[in-house]
Amino acid sequence: MFDDEFKGLTSYIISDFISIVMRYQGNDGDYVAYENKPEEARAATDKARDFLIKNKDKVRKYYDAGSEVQQMFVNEDIYLAQAWSGPAAKLIMDGQPIELSVPKEGTYGFLYSFNVVNNGPNADAAYTFLDAILSSPEIGAAMTRQSGFASAFDGVDKALNDKERAAMALPQEQMERIQFFSSLNRKMKNDMVDKAAAEIKAA
Repeated sequence: MFDDEFKGLTSYIISDFISIVMRYQGNDGDYVAYENKPEEARAATDKARDFLIKNKDKVRKYYDAGSEVQQMFVNEDIYLAQAWSGPAAKLIMDGQPIELSVPKEGTYGFLYSFNVVNNGPNADAAYTFLDAILSSPEIGAAMTRQSGFASAFDGVDKALNDKERAAMALPQEQMERIQFFSSLNRKMKNDMVDKAAAEIKAA
């Protein structure tokens, strides 16, 4: 992402990429280690911010939506990007020459899930909806085909074809380099990352 060979040919979501750069620099991009240590967190955040400002010339465009990074890849405006797995896997399923990989320094992961809010209105309807989407593996497979994101619904893997399954597959050694985000210390992380992202854009 930072090689001169790809100058002007990379893209990323700033707020996501700050955490990854912090990990690349040997710091905790998840901020769990910085609970009650705001000065240490600020120093690590500022180090990543300064590095990304220094390397702004490598970036074609900062993006926000998955559709933006997909379009840049299709148009060959970029050759490398930090992206969520779904938009990239969707391109692979559509036949684009895109490949997923996890950097040797590792990355962060998370899961989307469906939830029913305590004491929310129409809880019965919410459970009816959940029952409906869980009623057939084909529904989960259709959701995967539309979004590119892997499904945890039982039986979906058998409803996908080999190409679709391969689009979301990573070698085991790369899977082991994914650290799932913690829910701890979220406010500090969000506040510091948002501030750093604004400073990178403004630089």
